[in-house]
Amino acid sequence: MRLISLIFAMLSSAVISHSVQAESEQTMAVANELLAAVEKVTSEAIHSEEEFNKSLTDIQPSNAAEQLLVYYAKGVIAYNRVQLHQTVTYLQQANALVEELPEEMKAQSPYYHFHKVLSDAYVALDNYQYGYQHKRKYLIKYAEEFDNKDKLLLASLESKYQVKQKEQLNQLLIQQNKLKQVEIKQLEQKKSVQERNTIILICIGIVFMLMIVRQLKVRQKLKWLSSTDTLTGLRNRKSLFEASNGLVREALDNHLPLGIMVIDIDHFKEINDQYGHQVGDVVLKLVAKLGQEVMRSRDVFARLGGEEFVAVLPEADIDSVNAIAMRLKDKIAQEPQQVKAHRISVTVSIGIAQLSEKVPNFDALVKSADEAMYQAKQAGRNQVVIFNSASN
Repeated sequence: MRLISLIFAMLSSAVISHSVQAESEQTMAVANELLAAVEKVTSEAIHSEEEFNKSLTDIQPSNAAEQLLVYYAKGVIAYNRVQLHQTVTYLQQANALVEELPEEMKAQSPYYHFHKVLSDAYVALDNYQYGYQHKRKYLIKYAEEFDNKDKLLLASLESKYQVKQKEQLNQLLIQQNKLKQVEIKQLEQKKSVQERNTIILICIGIVFMLMIVRQLKVRQKLKWLSSTDTLTGLRNRKSLFEASNGLVREALDNHLPLGIMVIDIDHFKEINDQYGHQVGDVVLKLVAKLGQEVMRSRDVFARLGGEEFVAVLPEADIDSVNAIAMRLKDKIAQEPQQVKAHRISVTVSIGIAQLSEKVPNFDALVKSADEAMYQAKQAGRNQVVIFNSASN
């Protein structure tokens, strides 16, 4: 009986030592009415700057965060009205306020979303350099926000599991105390009590093993969530960079070729605007499925963010990468795709690059292939462009 009590004491101590503590951070106060008005603008419930200003009659922006949201909303209204130069003016004013935000707000929605609209406006104005720069900033903040949400989810799940584990252990302790009372009152039945205790110990061992198995399954699920894009089932940005950096090191150490392709769905914003985000999600899943069919078993295929995908192809020279990219482009564009009740023509623009002295690491590979992809967009979309270091 003393041994059983010692086991429960050790288990209780281990559970308590792993409790999760939340940290609180201060942020700028933003009026709920302003957030609601911005949401109406992005969902196109508000169509003009006059309507937006009218919704803010009782609100006076008092800090950088609120001023940024006002410029962002006005920029979206101008973009929806195809007033591209006005869009750039408003969103550059929003960009100028970013440095005044607390660090924790810079990667929170919607305070970085203006980069996406600003990128689209620059691309529409044929300024692909600024379009690329702001698209990259948007994707970096998107990835930071996604990582932060993953961490919060992980902490929440672990906390809930530990609370449940404590309750189960407390129930076991209560049961043990009852057994002790029975032993004191029924000394004449010592043998039967000992047999009963043996059975209880076995049950405790089974429960403990079941708890361990459950914990392992939870951890395995959390690990999968932290490395997978939940919409497409592909690797996410974090998993992509971890796996690809290893492949690059291996290629450099063994003097092996390695190629990369950046894939971007053409006119994806128009698909979302015309058919809705649910159809857009189906298109993303479709491109992910066709990409998996084309890729080799050793290739790394991941969703970088938004409508962009990345494929890393070890032991593949530039001709092999180009052939696979062409096959993927043709497979997607082969015929209109049936998406729910709509038949949609889906095409992609692909930029490819290869590991070399001028492109010596994974970050440089992604940047080079991304530049080639924007050249494919500029060339009319539904194109495959090879990165040329001499011309860039």
